Amino acid sequence: RVHGDSGKGQSEDAKQIAHHLVRLLDQVNSALQESIVDTVSDVFLDTNSPIRNLVNAANAPLDRENRVSEFGLARDEFQKHAGRLVDTGLLVAHRGRTRNRGLVEAIQRAARNVTTMSEQVCNIAVVVHIQPDDATNRGHLEVMHKEWTNNVDNLSRLVDTAIDAAEFVRASEQAISRDSQLCNKAIEERNVPALVKGASSIARRSNRVLTMANQEVENSDDQSYCRHLNDASSNLASNIAPMVSAAKLLSGSISDPPNQSDWRTKNDHLRAAVSKVSMVIAPPQTGLANGKRPTPPTPPPRPPLPAGGIANANQPLHIEFVDDDSKEAEFPTPKSNQPILKAAHSLHMEVQKWQSAGNEIVAAAKRMAVLMATMSELVRGGGTKKTLIDVSKQIVLAASEVTRIAHREAERCTDKRMRSMLLQVSDKVPTIATQLSILSTVKATMLGDLTQLLDSEIPEGGTTEDFEATDMLVGNAQNLMIAVRDTVRAAESASIKMRTDSGVILRWARKQPW
Repeated sequence: RVHGDSGKGQSEDAKQIAHHLVRLLDQVNSALQESIVDTVSDVFLDTNSPIRNLVNAANAPLDRENRVSEFGLARDEFQKHAGRLVDTGLLVAHRGRTRNRGLVEAIQRAARNVTTMSEQVCNIAVVVHIQPDDATNRGHLEVMHKEWTNNVDNLSRLVDTAIDAAEFVRASEQAISRDSQLCNKAIEERNVPALVKGASSIARRSNRVLTMANQEVENSDDQSYCRHLNDASSNLASNIAPMVSAAKLLSGSISDPPNQSDWRTKNDHLRAAVSKVSMVIAPPQTGLANGKRPTPPTPPPRPPLPAGGIANANQPLHIEFVDDDSKEAEFPTPKSNQPILKAAHSLHMEVQKWQSAGNEIVAAAKRMAVLMATMSELVRGGGTKKTLIDVSKQIVLAASEVTRIAHREAERCTDKRMRSMLLQVSDKVPTIATQLSILSTVKATMLGDLTQLLDSEIPEGGTTEDFEATDMLVGNAQNLMIAVRDTVRAAESASIKMRTDSGVILRWARKQPW
């Protein structure tokens, strides 16, 4: 049992299991994000070849051998390819890291456009295949070809914006390493088609890295970062053509040792250039020991809280809050009929993995989770009407603090997308908190004189107005906890893109998992 009066939801074993599950979920999510980036790297590698093959097959002369079967294969491959592009784009929108609603909706629109355009391209390609000598139909197909390409380029750009540049470059670098191994194997086996395929893949992946690097430059206000990335990009651009030329020369005489050596040298230069771009976008972290963050100074002990259990109607509420590496906060476990406490617990589990020392926004978020848990208790009759109103005011103040810190960090962030996202999610917090304060006041007027703490936050036997007030309060509390959680996540993401001259910044130190 996880909760209940006779359960073990507050035991040390239960807490260790809960935090272990949180860590496992983080690992699963990281693996999912890596898989998404790998998929993007592969699916969007060559977006134009399938439609070009379809157009060529549709325009083939009537007397060409195997004309019908080749067109059928080209059409099937194009449809499958278009489907993969759309599915991958939607996967990034729905399961990727981005929390930018505008970007998600833009990807969804672009995916719908590609789906519609793909159907139209197939239809006109069939018409051209039946009447290849009709100039009007051929011109229509060419126009559709260009429009489809533009739509796919737009989808690709949006997807690239939604994924993490460092993860994409690392995935591309690993894929280039695999392609290089396949090319070396092809050379040993004198397999020219495999060599050409592998070298083409390396060139395309390198160009995709170049595109991502250029987008990073456009997205950053850090002049030093842009200068280094531009230098690395120029070096990469200058090494793509030599590798391709060496591969073409080698494909004509794949057994020639000098040509083999020349291609390997040019390819090594290209791979080094890709690695340089990767190191600029995501430099190795320094100051880490065995892959662990340095331990921040131990915060001073908190003063002891008043002894006692649940507060009575005339006593302010206190929920013990301990922020210590060796001891987790004594946070109540929610039941199914306690949605406000459940929302508070969700935020608590999100921020509890970070140390509060040197991180004001984490400390403020933890305080908000405790205050919301207190409100849950008050709604169930664990205090006076005045206490409920006072707690709601404290939540508004804590929300203002979260927003203030988020805005300060946004000003220091050099990444335009991250800055915009941090401002967008944090600006929701004070508005929702103010609404919560108003709804809490309304709820307070409906609280009766209870002599004991109720189990449920949902009123039993109350009026319609009471139910409606509680429902609105619950929904608002849930939205507030979600907004604070998203703000903390956005602040943590933005922390890797802070100006070096910005002074003291937030320290994101994870608590030890043991």
